[in-house]
Amino acid sequence: MKQVFSILRYAVFYLLNLFMLLFLHSYFNFLLLIVLTVLPFLSVGCAFAALYFISASFEGTKERLAFGEPFLLKIVVRNNSVVPLLNVWLNLAVENAFFGIRGTHTLNIPAFVKQNNPVKYELLSEYLGVVSVDATEITVMDWLGFVRLHKKISLHKEYVIVPEEHISMEPDDTAVAYGMTEAEENPKEGYDFSEVTDVREYQPGDRLQNIHWKLSAKKDEIMVKERESLSSSRMMVLVELESAGAVLNDILMAAYGIAHDFLEGHTSFTLSYWSIKEQELKTSTVSSHYELCDWMEQVYYEQPYKEDGLGRQMMQQLFPQMRFLAVGKAGSMQGQTVFSYKQSVEGRICGD
Repeated sequence: MKQVFSILRYAVFYLLNLFMLLFLHSYFNFLLLIVLTVLPFLSVGCAFAALYFISASFEGTKERLAFGEPFLLKIVVRNNSVVPLLNVWLNLAVENAFFGIRGTHTLNIPAFVKQNNPVKYELLSEYLGVVSVDATEITVMDWLGFVRLHKKISLHKEYVIVPEEHISMEPDDTAVAYGMTEAEENPKEGYDFSEVTDVREYQPGDRLQNIHWKLSAKKDEIMVKERESLSSSRMMVLVELESAGAVLNDILMAAYGIAHDFLEGHTSFTLSYWSIKEQELKTSTVSSHYELCDWMEQVYYEQPYKEDGLGRQMMQQLFPQMRFLAVGKAGSMQGQTVFSYKQSVEGRICGD
């Protein structure tokens, strides 16, 4: 629509000058008529030429930032032509897939002659997660505003938003001690709470489920995995990826906070969640702040579920005799309370 108005304004000015030339026979109006006749072709032609030489890029790689911290998107528009362009638009698509949040932004960036124009664009995420920024198209407008020309590009940048390092949960130590029971191995294949510590040759009496089939095929001899059972001094923490929006964000914040407290107190623990995508219980042993951030990032690529308590249901089916700390929506769980967070999230000891 703006192009139509620009063309109409130009046409009115062109006809007005032509009218004055016919009545005044002015040499100035004659020269102006020539310029007005040539200028649209020059304007559009230069825009086409500049479009071929213009490009854009995002600086830097994937970054990990603290929640609530504004982050800068560094964009560089390069114009390798001799044609300056004042109106260059970069269309950005911003997405936090874990929370299902999507938005678009359009930046107007001038492109100078034979120069790089760096621009910093500040963003702030309302929730945790992986915030991806994509640019798929760059648009230029000619000097007179007659045409908009589009060029396909492919730019991608990710920001991993994790909680602040210090979130004190002040858990009930008595409840924590009650929840730290021995993790018993489940007969279903793939669901055992033990860790592989070494691989050795098969010995009579070794269980078939511990055979390392891939390695055995390579070595032409049977190799087995040596496992170390998780002891009774380890806390099993189940994080419910339930609800949505602010509640789910608080669940992740609370899970991070209690895990950080356990790390500070040298409490051995594992973090688990039910994966909708893979239909299995994903369990990780976390022994450092760096591993905790890696676990958070892993969760961001999962899919939240609408059914409250699905993780607890699956955990109790797989390990009916196990006690564990469930982190989920307040008021939806039974058991001894370990902590509460923002009146929306609770941590309770579940299981027998």
